[in-house]
Amino acid sequence: MADAVEEKAEELLEKGKDLSRETREAVLTALNEGQERLGRQRDRLAKLLA
Repeated sequence: MADAVEEKAEELLEKGKDLSRETREAVLTALNEGQERLGRQRDRLAKLLA
């Protein structure tokens, strides 16, 4: 899942050269939120496996 997110992020960043400032900020916000969610899921899994 992390690999898929990374690939999508790279694709969006490449396209970012043509995006408006507002759109870039929206993309970065979405990426940050996704990263936070992944972190919470990782923490939950770690607790289950501990």
